[in-house]
Amino acid sequence: MSSSELADRVHVSVRHLERLFKSHFEMTPSAYYMKMRLQAARRLLYQSGGDIAVIASRCGFKSGAHFSRTYSRHYGIGPSRDRQRKWRQTERPAGSAY
Repeated sequence: MSSSELADRVHVSVRHLERLFKSHFEMTPSAYYMKMRLQAARRLLYQSGGDIAVIASRCGFKSGAHFSRTYSRHYGIGPSRDRQRKWRQTERPAGSAY
């Protein structure tokens, strides 16, 4: 849903919607939406062995390449490496030192 569609739905102007998002979330509606999509993608990466391109598509990204670039910019690590890092962390026995 675009910012204008959301603004229409809640009966405010786009500019007022943007001000509300800035004051409550410290980001624009589109940045907030992107953050939500990336969080959903990260959950899927961590919880499944699913193909990254499929996860990207499920989270609304047009291509795996665009998803990977956006994910890397946001989290500072690519989705494949992030998944591997997370799985390595969960495979360690509790209390083991590495």
